[in-house]
Amino acid sequence: VDLLNFKTYKVNGALTGVSIPSVMRTAGMKRADFAGTLSGPVEITGSLAAGSKDLKAGAKIKIAARQGAVPVKGFLEVAYTQRRNTIQLGNSWVELPHTRLDLRGTVGEQLTVRLDSRDLEDFKPALALASDNVPERFPILLVRGGSAVFDGTITGPLDKARAAGQLTLTSFEVAEQSVDRLVATVDATPSGACAPAAASC
Repeated sequence: VDLLNFKTYKVNGALTGVSIPSVMRTAGMKRADFAGTLSGPVEITGSLAAGSKDLKAGAKIKIAARQGAVPVKGFLEVAYTQRRNTIQLGNSWVELPHTRLDLRGTVGEQLTVRLDSRDLEDFKPALALASDNVPERFPILLVRGGSAVFDGTITGPLDKARAAGQLTLTSFEVAEQSVDRLVATVDATPSGACAPAAASC
């Protein structure tokens, strides 16, 4: 900890092997079977003046996978600014066993994302955090090395987020019908979605 002229402070530290479940419990989130640990440098700066809103925090966190139901690995570059009350992500990514998510931008405003999955079952633990009604089987099943890829943006607060971009599905089954490839322009909100598409069966 450094004090500069008794007006501002700077704190440097590090996370070392902090488990994802413990972070989720601290945040009051539902239990999820994610297995991984967080490690990396953390820096906090701010003013000692009463009522100051100059606090800034940054971290570069490596996520190391551990044995468990859903091993997770990745890297998060995070910056928080109190004055604007924003959380910004640098070039960050998270990998599940068959899925990778790349993202960059400001949480609650706009994130640029790329999602590439080879098995939609990876999403069940994440969906369980938001809902108690997770389907036993998704209506879309990726088969024969099929994939689901989304390139686009997510704008607005998470509870009202709007996802817009291009969705490409290859080698999948829906309603017991096989489809080789589908490309759709997606515009989705919690209240509904629009996805005009062209598919070949």
